[in-house]
Amino acid sequence: DEAISLYAKNIPLKRERYGSSDDINHMIYNLGNLYFKKENYSEALGCFSIILESKSNYVSSILNKESLASLLFDSGKSSEKIGDLSSAENYYKELLRHQERSGYGNKGTVMYCLASVLLEAKKYQQSLQYFEKMISAKYEGKTFDKGDI
Repeated sequence: DEAISLYAKNIPLKRERYGSSDDINHMIYNLGNLYFKKENYSEALGCFSIILESKSNYVSSILNKESLASLLFDSGKSSEKIGDLSSAENYYKELLRHQERSGYGNKGTVMYCLASVLLEAKKYQQSLQYFEKMISAKYEGKTFDKGDI
């Protein structure tokens, strides 16, 4: 709670003094992670959205493919937790596109999360398609651990 308070207090001060910068975006990213760990998903999502919408070099340079995957996954999970299934669906789909481009990440886990969100949203046919893709990915040598789901 103290760390959250310090970040929340210092970000506006730095912004006022320096404008937008990669350091500030990094602080916002860290604040989002703190909120996520505290299960304050709507605040976490607010922070993650600021980073994803940022036009700075932060997203393209500092966020490597692993961090961007983590950011998208956490944004999807946060959206899911607050009941915004449409946003969760969009974040998971963007994460799958990122994984296609970068070759990084566990597609099976993301497909499972996406299929689950679609199922909850009563999009049964789409949900079934992602569950089937998840299963076929396992048998194409693109395995995932049961513990990852």
